[in-house]
Amino acid sequence: MNQILWGDSGEILQGFDDCTFDALVTDPPYGLIPPSQYDEAMIEDCLRAWLKGQRFRTKIKGYRKSEWDNMVPSPTIWTEVKRTMKDGAYGVVFASARTLDLMTMSLRLAGFEIRDTLMWLYSSGTPKSQSVERYVNRINPQEGHRYADIGTGLKPAYEPIILIRKPSPLTLGENALKNGPVGLQVGQVRIGDNVRFNEGASKHQMRHSPKNEEGRWCVGRWPANVILDGEVGSGLEADFEASRYFYVAHPSKAEREDTGGHPTVKPVTLMSYLVRMTSAMGGSVLDPFCGSGTTGVACKSLGRQFVGIDADKHYCEISAHRIQNEMLMSPASPKTRAPSKDLSAQHNLF
Repeated sequence: MNQILWGDSGEILQGFDDCTFDALVTDPPYGLIPPSQYDEAMIEDCLRAWLKGQRFRTKIKGYRKSEWDNMVPSPTIWTEVKRTMKDGAYGVVFASARTLDLMTMSLRLAGFEIRDTLMWLYSSGTPKSQSVERYVNRINPQEGHRYADIGTGLKPAYEPIILIRKPSPLTLGENALKNGPVGLQVGQVRIGDNVRFNEGASKHQMRHSPKNEEGRWCVGRWPANVILDGEVGSGLEADFEASRYFYVAHPSKAEREDTGGHPTVKPVTLMSYLVRMTSAMGGSVLDPFCGSGTTGVACKSLGRQFVGIDADKHYCEISAHRIQNEMLMSPASPKTRAPSKDLSAQHNLF
């Protein structure tokens, strides 16, 4: 436990015992190849391979012309992830709006329950659209003006996060007594610190709740499946109470500089929120696509055990450095840049 491992996640996880981890928090490849490549023939080939228990790969480059992002992870990998999670354990899996259907299907075929889809709303997205006018002008400059305001895409303003659960053959109570406090840690991620009295629910709603017909006192609001960044929240505040939602912005420039130039960095604040949501203090968290190690940094600061795996040796090194730096750093100590030299394939962290 408490390691960064270099290699293929599906293969490395075969060395772990069943029911090892309390939670899954991961940001896997999204498979962002050109949309036109996801034609009927490719989807059929993909699903056929998945249903046979095989991995499906393409030779088409994905995000920023990368080879690692040519497809979402196959069910064979998620099956190994599920095996190593405790029964009833929850996980969060980032996805892209474009390939959310494939990511969800891959998780379903591995046997996970799809419990919800969180939406991280933000205001800093850049439109990924092409000008039709520009392409028409290359063919017939006299006609280009007719297509002046026609594009090919919208501005991205949210990122989906799939909430999953490993099924358990036991009842909720039996599973809790056997596997410990696995599940959504609602008390750790309630929004705000205002003390409020929630009135009792109707008899129909009370079937699955403690039967307190008058209600109960609590601190903060129940966490929702929507996460906002500060700008979105301030823009919505006039229309409704945005303060009832969790706020987190995209990573700052300083935060990105600490990740060795990783192209898909998530903010530590967001990963910390998700770690607290899915795991109890002292619990073990798995990230089979750990990238620059942000989940591990969050786990270290929150008192969780962590195992991260990545196929890129350079980013395994970055991850180990960031987590070790988190351990050694005092509040007054500046962060140091990640080293450029390679380390070993396995990093024992703490």
